[in-house]
Amino acid sequence: MSQRRWETPDGQKRNKVEVVANRVQFLGGGRSGSDGGGGGGGGQADEEPPPFDDDDVPF
Repeated sequence: MSQRRWETPDGQKRNKVEVVANRVQFLGGGRSGSDGGGGGGGGQADEEPPPFDDDDVPF
């Protein structure tokens, strides 16, 4: 886990906690559909994640 704290230019204190992982495996559940479902781990292991913007967080 990684935690960051900062203050915005208008004086508001901000805090962000990120879960950092090299590998993630999702088990069970998921959506049901006609794609055959359930498949493997998604993309390539050495693939870079898309850039993250704080505005993407809904809370």
